[in-house]
Amino acid sequence: MTDVISTDLKKSLRRLRLSPLLTTLPDRLALARKQRMPHQDFLLLLLLDEISRRDSMAATRRAERARLNPDS
Repeated sequence: MTDVISTDLKKSLRRLRLSPLLTTLPDRLALARKQRMPHQDFLLLLLLDEISRRDSMAATRRAERARLNPDS
């Protein structure tokens, strides 16, 4: 089953600066449905995805500012 993400949800996520969640939301919805995940656990899963993404971006920015080259 493919979930269609509503325009209102997309707008709300953008307004809260959470639009990157849209990339994983369909997969997370499918997982939550398959595992009969409680709403609270589903929300936590989404928030942990966003925290992980932001931490990764912050580390990348710090490395760039320090002029570190991870490939060398």
